Amino acid sequence: MVRTSHLTKLDIVRLYRNSYTTRDIRAALNSKSIKVTRQVIDYWVQQYRLGKFTDEITCPSATKVKTMKTLTRADVQFVKRTLSSEPCTSSRTLHKRLLLKGSKVSLSTTKRAIVHAGFTCTKPRYCQMVRHVNKEKRVAFCKMLVENNDQFNDMIFSDECTVQLHQNKVYIYRRYDQVRPSLPKPKHPLKVHVWAGISKRGATPILIFDGIMNGQFFTDHILRDTFLPYVRRKFPDQHRFQMDNDPKHRSKVSKDFMTANGINWWDVWPSGMYIQKC
Repeated sequence: MVRTSHLTKLDIVRLYRNSYTTRDIRAALNSKSIKVTRQVIDYWVQQYRLGKFTDEITCPSATKVKTMKTLTRADVQFVKRTLSSEPCTSSRTLHKRLLLKGSKVSLSTTKRAIVHAGFTCTKPRYCQMVRHVNKEKRVAFCKMLVENNDQFNDMIFSDECTVQLHQNKVYIYRRYDQVRPSLPKPKHPLKVHVWAGISKRGATPILIFDGIMNGQFFTDHILRDTFLPYVRRKFPDQHRFQMDNDPKHRSKVSKDFMTANGINWWDVWPSGMYIQKC
């Protein structure tokens, strides 16, 4: 695609200011042996209407000397060392550091250096902080599992989560001359709670509920109505039931029910421990 010259852009704007239509502007330029499409004319007229281009702009100097040098291997290595030790460094900070050490690179060239160094910018994944008192317990627990070669063949892992509406991030297209639209969000969005478990013999039924879960609800609706029938159907021989240290799981009514019905609660996990962290 042929690049539109600066003088052609000025001609388009001046003709538009003289009430020329797109067809008339194209005809006038064609008479001067300047070939442009309707899309190009409409684009620069739109830029003028948005205040991003005026016919008072002077033509850039053709003798301007480019001072930026090409990216060097030393620059890429510097970026690699910096991001390896300080992964939260922004591209602007990297650009400033490159300039301080004598490199003649632009911000866009700095971003290319980041790509050449083998890095990309992403949002970090969420993970829970671990207290120092629990770190040694977790390491010892994982070592014990490795030494015993535990394959978790009879293990049933369970957990709860909350699903909430109006929490997703969306992108909205808007015109350049329009303000950013608002996306209404309720003060108390609709949400439900979900309980489920998984094992090597299949998943448990999924229980969806709302409201607040207490020890009695956990015992009646989760253990008695959902989990116990699954255990008797899938694990008639033996099983181990894993759940976190939520107070509702450790309530007296829950413990009494599990003891009375032969639910083997594997209560050996360190506080807040999850199997994927082993």
